[in-house]
Amino acid sequence: MLQAASVAVGVALQNQATSLGHCLQSIIDQQLRDMRIVVVLLDDGSNDDWRDANAELLSQLDVVYLEANCGTPARSRNAILDYVDDHLPSVRWVARLDADDRFCTPGSLAAAVEIGDRLSSAFVLGGNRLIADGQLLERVNVATPQLLNSKVVLNRLKEMAEGTADNELPSCNLLLRRGLGHRYPDVRSAEDHWLVARLLLQHSSAGAILQDVLYSDYTLTGKVTSDCLSKQLHSAARRSLFAAASTWSQADGPERSFLGQGQEGVVSRIGATVEKRFYPGVLGQDRVNWMQHHLPSSGGAVVAPTWFGSGSNWACTYPWEPSEPADVILIEEAQEFLRWCLSAGVVCSNVKRTNFRRVEGRLKYIDIGNSIVPMDIDVFMDAAARLYAISELALPDDELLRRKRGPDALADDNELPGYGEFYAQTLEDWAASNWRVSSTRSEEPASFTAANVTLMIKACSMDAEHLSEQVRHIVRQLRQPRRFAETILAIDAFQGPFLRQHAEGNLNLLLQQADELRSAGLIDRVLVAPLDAEAIREVNERWFGVASSASHNARGVPVAPQLWAFEQVATRYVLQCDIDVLICRNDHAHDYLADMLAACDPQDVLGVAFNIPHEAAAGWRPYDAPPGEYVPEVRCGLLDLSRLHASRPWHNQEVAGALELSWYRSLQQHQRIHEQRTPRGGDPRTCYIHPPNTWKHDWSVLRRVRDLVEQARIPDCQHENWDLSGTGDDWSYPKRHERIVVLAKGRNTPLARVHRFAAGLLMQDDQDFGVVVIDDGSDDSSSLPRLLSSLDNRLTLIRRLEPLGRIPNFIEGVSNVCVDPETLIVVVDLDDALIHPGAIRRVRDCEIRGHDVVIGAMYRPDKPLKSYHPKFSDPRQAWGGEVWVHLRAYKKRLFDAIPHEHLQIDGEWIDECTDYATMIPLVELCRNPVYCPEYLYYHQRTTPRTPEARRRKDALIAQILSKQPVGRASGRFAKAGVADRWRESD
Repeated sequence: MLQAASVAVGVALQNQATSLGHCLQSIIDQQLRDMRIVVVLLDDGSNDDWRDANAELLSQLDVVYLEANCGTPARSRNAILDYVDDHLPSVRWVARLDADDRFCTPGSLAAAVEIGDRLSSAFVLGGNRLIADGQLLERVNVATPQLLNSKVVLNRLKEMAEGTADNELPSCNLLLRRGLGHRYPDVRSAEDHWLVARLLLQHSSAGAILQDVLYSDYTLTGKVTSDCLSKQLHSAARRSLFAAASTWSQADGPERSFLGQGQEGVVSRIGATVEKRFYPGVLGQDRVNWMQHHLPSSGGAVVAPTWFGSGSNWACTYPWEPSEPADVILIEEAQEFLRWCLSAGVVCSNVKRTNFRRVEGRLKYIDIGNSIVPMDIDVFMDAAARLYAISELALPDDELLRRKRGPDALADDNELPGYGEFYAQTLEDWAASNWRVSSTRSEEPASFTAANVTLMIKACSMDAEHLSEQVRHIVRQLRQPRRFAETILAIDAFQGPFLRQHAEGNLNLLLQQADELRSAGLIDRVLVAPLDAEAIREVNERWFGVASSASHNARGVPVAPQLWAFEQVATRYVLQCDIDVLICRNDHAHDYLADMLAACDPQDVLGVAFNIPHEAAAGWRPYDAPPGEYVPEVRCGLLDLSRLHASRPWHNQEVAGALELSWYRSLQQHQRIHEQRTPRGGDPRTCYIHPPNTWKHDWSVLRRVRDLVEQARIPDCQHENWDLSGTGDDWSYPKRHERIVVLAKGRNTPLARVHRFAAGLLMQDDQDFGVVVIDDGSDDSSSLPRLLSSLDNRLTLIRRLEPLGRIPNFIEGVSNVCVDPETLIVVVDLDDALIHPGAIRRVRDCEIRGHDVVIGAMYRPDKPLKSYHPKFSDPRQAWGGEVWVHLRAYKKRLFDAIPHEHLQIDGEWIDECTDYATMIPLVELCRNPVYCPEYLYYHQRTTPRTPEARRRKDALIAQILSKQPVGRASGRFAKAGVADRWRESD
């Protein structure tokens, strides 16, 4: 039966159970002869009993029931028109009737249909009686043929704007021919007048006037009318309509062709230019300034406007380009457009097919005006959903406006199937493309094996406590670009007394660690020198021709253990070093070993000393030595074992039961006699430093020195010196003086994420910031200097051997490393990244405007549609008020002002939920916080989420929240969102 209907009556209602009965009865009473009526009834979120209250009347009609969440009369009416177009092909006419109105006579609808059919009209407009408080008024709003005259219509609109009209346009009495696409504009008031005014002024030749019969009884105190009057929308809407209608008449002429109009202006083509003339009052100076600053002058996914005007009267022009309608939008086009919006920092919110054109195969947004707003992820998420709906799902333009709205609805696969995956893919592709444009020196240099060189690290039982960390340091620093044929740990098993003793010997611990290092693959062989007298005597005889059974010389220097170890080496060359040396590599691609081997080529060379620190500007120093010089480098140097063996025995003698000379002093004498040499020199990119034993009483300082040496941060006092020089203060981590400093912390962070972190910094269009990275005791942090090397001198890298904890690292990074109290600390975890190239610039803009705490929106790949809304007022009463979210930035002075007890529980530093522990007191201390609703941060959760972990963290958060507020509780809140950001360019 529905398919046979020729007339549809569209009725939208919301909680109008009482008045609906009169409306339905008037439809039942209509006399249409052989035409069938179908009622399309749309319930826009009612919660009353309208269906039960009107069950009997509804049973007498053919009714299509629709449910939606439109929110405005215009959307409700358009939903009905869309439904009729798409699902009721037999319908010729759609009659509008509000739920609190009624047809005036039983013949009203038939008369309207008859004249429309007879004149083949696109619309029919009738008159109406007026009802107020249930009573018919004497005043009648009659439709006359003069309404097809534009001057009459404009005059009526003027009177409506001025509040002097006896009657308004009879816009409630409209019959539309199905399928012509006319729709109500999405405004809060006078939407029916807007549509009827357009029809009368622009399509009058296709209209018909019903003047013999009144169409409806219109209720002046109806729900929609009353709402508009109470909200003072009524008069403002009519003034806007008159301003717009006055502009429509100027859109066509001999030198211009009319292209279209909307709620903000009229668009015309003038030769090779497109002009959009805005209605008076639609735009203001601030809004235009913002668009001039943010919309591209050329290119991009939005047309590039040039602006004219002043005050509240504006027009813009842009070049006309050949284009095609975007009736069908591919999902790839949708994603490309959204990625452009993210990069540009704007949202094109009026998403519908007619607002796009396809130019040279690319989608372009043409609705210049108030629909283009500063990026706000909530608005963007909604716009993206609408674009997904009209592209991938091919839904009508306004379909999404009629559904449940908000993040929960968007995440509901039943509401919008596949949208979550679409949105996530869009954000991931955008982020990846941003990170790709930055260049990081992240690739590890290629390595190959030096088949004729062995690395030998020499240790004794005094070195037991720190053996592992030093072996790891030496091996990792020396293994590129050439790997050694073999790496050997040579152990002197002598247990004292020691020359220049700095620690108690512990041979068992030393051997245990040596075995662990071998199992880990860091060393290939462990050599333990023999202690029996006969073996030692044989070694001394082979090398000196002296039958001494003492392993050490008269001064206590080891001799036989090291020479015995040399004899166990299978390669011609050995790079031998003491366990305590510190190796500096300014460039891991530097083939230092090739340089040293080349220096060994001359026949008079027995070995080559490892280079020592020089100023970088000193450049390459040729390897050289006078005949007989220099003393062979026992602490770190390359030896030609073949030539050493051939040169034996060397001069030495026994004094008081031990050899007089060490092996290297004995070899020096041999060199002088035979005019052989051990050259020094080389490239300053690779060098070593030897810490005297006096430094070994405080390994916390020595570890810091080693960290800085590995980063090639050598103070001037160390240049030209073998031995570690200066004091602990000379070997301090670089202080940061920048106005903005990024603070990152991590532990065992995957290298790919460190690379992503660095890329997020390097892609920033504002590079005027410092960086502090603290690695809290990773198993292997050796790659961090290389992965972060592109940050150069802007970086302070602190690598701890053992975990210290999050809060102590905060204190180190903020309070100790940063110097200026006004520095803005931007917290970015090492396993996360900045996602927007303008993130630092955005934060700086906020800081310049006086904000002392800045929070930016984050994207979470595990919850792509999740958005946060920080509440700065009394966050302890709102479970933290989401002030803990990433991105977080705050003044150093605020962090320094937090009492330490607020960062502790029972006297221990808080080591979980530190975002709550720090941000809540920071917000309480600050004076001017701000939230930037723009994706600035990529937050990839790594902590396993288990019920037990959630309970533990909730209990800890509750303890944090139970602390007394700190200092001044800020009641101020700013959102860097709409009007504030329009003034950024001022």
